[in-house]
Amino acid sequence: MADESTWRLTPEQHVRLRRTVDVAVLERLLACLPASERPVTLLGFCSDPTPAEVLEVLRASGVSDTELDELRQLAEYVPLPPHLAHPENDPDPNWTAAPWHLVCQVSPPSDPELRALWEAVERGRGGA
Repeated sequence: MADESTWRLTPEQHVRLRRTVDVAVLERLLACLPASERPVTLLGFCSDPTPAEVLEVLRASGVSDTELDELRQLAEYVPLPPHLAHPENDPDPNWTAAPWHLVCQVSPPSDPELRALWEAVERGRGGA
């Protein structure tokens, strides 16, 4: 296990969490994880992560540039069709919609102690 010193979420991170997350338990879990695993784990407990956030935490965790390029293509936005993007129908003609819904799923740790902490972060869900 990593350093179990106190690890605190920032106010910005705290706001992004699902309402069912026990913040104190999540902070304990994050303190036990290696620094490279914290961003991915944290995002796994966030509400509605964006493709940009997923790419950023994957970059921070050490995913190769080649893999990121492939994932970036999956997360690219496509413009609205012309009949919807007309200024009279849409005040922001530069707005784009995601081509599909993003699902961010993170696997729990294999270590039994960390797994127990993971499951305690959201008791009713059994983890993210």
